[in-house]
Amino acid sequence: MGEVSVLPALQRGYVTFGTLTRSVRVNYRTIRVWAALLNAVPGSRLVMDSLNFRDPAMQERMMASFAEHGISRDRLEIGFHSPLGRAARHRHQPGLLPAQLRHDAV
Repeated sequence: MGEVSVLPALQRGYVTFGTLTRSVRVNYRTIRVWAALLNAVPGSRLVMDSLNFRDPAMQERMMASFAEHGISRDRLEIGFHSPLGRAARHRHQPGLLPAQLRHDAV
């Protein structure tokens, strides 16, 4: 195991939450809970990383859904950045998802 590094939130000035879940598992309840979490932690951000989110139309739908709960686009990173297949097998591998706290769909 490597050395403990500085908490990225201290370097960046905000906490990043993240999920590798598929879009089919995200619904209005999930978005409501994630938005409440983002609203409760000022300046925090959410990374949603899955193959389904590489579609610009899907990204727009997600961003519009979060906007209904007061979450601006600049607090969301929705797309596909993980190496295909590796993400599912190594969900908890450090560095795979640029987030301090990872969670799944509710």
